[in-house]
Parts: sequence; structure tokens; C-alpha cells
Amino acid sequence: MSRIHNGVQALDPKALFVACTNHSLNLVGVHAASESVDSVMFFGTMEKLFAFFSASTVRWNALVAVTGQAVKRVTETRWSARHVDVKMLKNKFEPCSHLTSLTFLGFWAAVLPEVDDAQIYLQQRGLSVDKCAQKLCALKTLLVESRDRFVQEAIDFAKTLCEKLGIELKTIRIRRKKRMHGDESSEDAALYHEQEIRREVFASFDKIIQEMTTRFQQIQEISDKFGFLMPAKLLDSKFECDLSHVLEDEDDKDEFQMERKRLQPFVACSESEENSG
Repeated sequence: MSRIHNGVQALDPKALFVACTNHSLNLVGVHAASESVDSVMFFGTMEKLFAFFSASTVRWNALVAVTGQAVKRVTETRWSARHVDVKMLKNKFEPCSHLTSLTFLGFWAAVLPEVDDAQIYLQQRGLSVDKCAQKLCALKTLLVESRDRFVQEAIDFAKTLCEKLGIELKTIRIRRKKRMHGDESSEDAALYHEQEIRREVFASFDKIIQEMTTRFQQIQEISDKFGFLMPAKLLDSKFECDLSHVLEDEDDKDEFQMERKRLQPFVACSESEENSG
């Protein structure tokens, strides 16, 4: 519908393009997952798990017997659906202790259900633009407010599991330059793996917020522009419709307001008759 020659906008320049919110939300997750090397390795390991178990009927049946479900191939068409496999992996982690980053397991286990819930909502039939914008805004607000908590809980989960499995927390050392008396010298600085992984998880989280802000700005603007057409506002006599951004002719504005005033008592009477019946 957005093609240059045969798309709707090619036939009517006034038509506004509205991107598929589900597809855009998929891309948010895809780009966030590729923000960190450890995150890429984490989902790569999940893909290897699928390949390992799907290559043998015996292995597949053993997996289903232990987990009560089957893993799915990692795809980008319904990215948030990975949360089922991530949840299963988190709950049945011990047989799969070769995963690169335990922290990302805890992180994505917390984030993906929220994304999946939004995608399920956005797939409803007859969903208006303003409802889509509200759901996306609610998801973004939830993630922003839960940012520090999600990351800390993911790190705590990883540390607890490391202690349980006897995995030693690593400390890496880096070379850091400092200036002394006009000369540059180097000193060793201890950088705990926990600090480094925290930085990477925050980078992935912030990528989600950034992508959502950029990709869904247009749908929010369209919702704000035509929000007055929503029944709740259209039928509210106290709500003032600002038509300056959609109608230029004053006669058209007056006609719209007249029709709106006619509609309000008509709907009120219709609802009254339905209730009395």
C-alpha cells in the first residue's frame, strides 16, 4: 500500500502512511537483541538448542518430557514469541549450563513477556490508531519505569545461579591511560565482570527505548491529530475539537461542529432506548 507508483499515497497525496505496529515492534526487539555481543550469542545459543533437539526424535521427545513443551526456531516474524522458550530455558536451566550470559537470560525473560503482551493486543481486529498508540505508550512507560529493576534482577538471578552451579565470577583487567605532569602513563584498573555485563544489558535496554521512541513517533502524531474522531471525545460535549490542523475551510469546520452536535443527542437517545428495552 505504500509503493511509489501504485500505492495509496501515489493515488492520493493526502493519504497518511501508517506502518504496521507489529512489524515495527518486531524490529525494535531485533535491533535491541543485536546491540550486545553477549545478547547475540545468547539467542545464537537458543538457535543451536533448536537445531540440536530437532535433529533427533529421541532428543525432541526427551526435551518435551522434561520441559512440557517444545522449543521453536528463532525467527523475526514474531520476535516476541521467543519469550516462551526463554521462560522455559530459565526454569529448566541446569541441563543447559553452557549458555554464554546468564544475565541476558534473566533480562530477556523479564522483557519479552511484556513485548509479547503488546503484540497480542495489537493483533486484535478493529483496533483503532489511538488504541495502538496507547498500548505502545504504556509498554514504553512500563519499560522506562522498570529499567533499573529489570537489570538488577537479571544480574541477581545470574549471580545466584553462578553460585548454585559453582561458576566463578570473573574479574577482568583493562589498561587505562592517565595524565601526569603533561605525560601520559598507564595504570591497571580492575573491572568486574558484573560491571561490564551491567553496561551491556543497559545498552540493550536503552536500545529498546530508543527504537520505540523513533519508530512509534509517527503513529502517536497521527493519533494526536485525529484523536478528536474517537467516539469518547467526539461525543463529549466538554471536549473542544481543534480542527485547524485537518480542515482549512471555515465552512467545513462549522459543518463538522454542527454534525457533531446532532450526533451527541442522537447517540444519547439510542443508548437510552437500548437500556430501557
